[in-house]
Amino acid sequence: MKSISKLRDVSAKFKPLLSSTFDVEKSEEQLKGKVTYLRDQLLSIASKPELSPRDTDHFRMYYNHISAFDKHVRFPGFNTRRFLEESEEKIFQKVSSLVKEVISSASDVGKVAEILVKIKFLAENLSMFDSTINADIDEALKSYKMKTGTEGIMKLTMALERSDVGSRLISEHACLAGEDWRKRREKMQNQDNLNYVLDELKGDDLSKEVLRTR
Repeated sequence: MKSISKLRDVSAKFKPLLSSTFDVEKSEEQLKGKVTYLRDQLLSIASKPELSPRDTDHFRMYYNHISAFDKHVRFPGFNTRRFLEESEEKIFQKVSSLVKEVISSASDVGKVAEILVKIKFLAENLSMFDSTINADIDEALKSYKMKTGTEGIMKLTMALERSDVGSRLISEHACLAGEDWRKRREKMQNQDNLNYVLDELKGDDLSKEVLRTR
């Protein structure tokens, strides 16, 4: 900002003496135009109903460019910080809508798992918002558990285990990680139970009964 102000002062001072001087105002307008273009692209992506990996890559790029500009350059009446805030609002609205879907779809564990994976995708691919989005996931899981109980969380954990993102949800969010650990501990304890082991074996019932009587 100071550099641009200095250039403006120099240009104004020497303009009467030189046939051509650096046109600071024109350069300012060009910079504003470029940043406005970045803002339009950023908001266009943030407004999409669902983001692809390519979308999130571009979002991060545009967001970081505008953020760097906002950090180092200021133009009167040109609020680049507001550009960033507008994009943030759209992303958080998207997350909020998905969180509401988790609660409203509590009876359909498959759908809940699918929605949570979508939210986690945003947390992992929009790193500037990951803390906020992960906190929203935790709140969604707490509400889901209150509505469905431990059994609901157990079923959800089983559904999430089927994907890599789902597995990361289980390991990174306490509500799911606790249930996963309880389930694993229970399974380890059952391995010492003869009836449990026999039930897990493949074969006809007669063979299992013979083993039980030995």
